[in-house]
Amino acid sequence: MHNQILFIADLIRRHLPEVCFSITAVSLMLAHPAINNFVSRVTQRFHWLVRYLIFVVVCTAGYGAIMQIIYRSLKHWLSYQRSLALIAITVVVYLALAFFAKKQGHI
Repeated sequence: MHNQILFIADLIRRHLPEVCFSITAVSLMLAHPAINNFVSRVTQRFHWLVRYLIFVVVCTAGYGAIMQIIYRSLKHWLSYQRSLALIAITVVVYLALAFFAKKQGHI
């Protein structure tokens, strides 16, 4: 059993950038309606041109910054996990994302 755990953990480690990127991308895909609704509520009383400019800034700089922060933090944190913890965290995170995607009607 120990060899299988090491094999799976090594497989995840070899593909850690892709794993972190997919977790980050799915997280942002699931969270973007809430983020956009929040920005829309906050900027509701502004002129439409200002609202569009804020939306463009949020989409370009905001989501880009959030993506980089989540990706780098997740990659750094997962790289220091032991084999069994790495497998468990990866599985739990993907299951949680699938649960939220199901709850939002994406799957």
